[in-house]
Amino acid sequence: MDDLKAIAKSKKTARAARVANPPVARRFRPLGLSIAILSTAGLYGLWPMVPLLLWLLTRLRGHEIGSELLDNSAWFNVVLGAATLIACVMAWVGRPPQTRRTLLALVWFATIVRLVQSAQALSERSLPITSAQVGGSLSSVLQPITLCQIPLLILVPLYITWYLNRAPARAFYKSS
Repeated sequence: MDDLKAIAKSKKTARAARVANPPVARRFRPLGLSIAILSTAGLYGLWPMVPLLLWLLTRLRGHEIGSELLDNSAWFNVVLGAATLIACVMAWVGRPPQTRRTLLALVWFATIVRLVQSAQALSERSLPITSAQVGGSLSSVLQPITLCQIPLLILVPLYITWYLNRAPARAFYKSS
């Protein structure tokens, strides 16, 4: 009989503890938010690091590569890409709540930098070829590629901004 009283008392105590400290509700990340974070990580985090990774790969294989692959703008893009990857990891976790705004700021800053770099690349490639240049040039091939990148540089950040500002994404980042 004492055992039954002890069990009943422990059930009441457990029920009271559950009422006093309700379990933390699991937050679910919306699919669109996952797509936005993963596209940000790929396009704004990993893609700018490709020249560095190619340079490291060639160095590990014992070959030399020209230094024009890693100029100052490439290093700036690598640092910006690393900061974006860190912000993407924090945005994936959802803590702290300010990561949503930080990620948006990094995406738009990187977009503006890439648009300026694209405009500079288009203006440099539009210069006439002089007689001092020998051999072929890939500038005629790279110009249409740069022109195709410009709409993507505008549409992708618009999608990321649109989805990160939607109610499901804001609810995911809401501090609890």
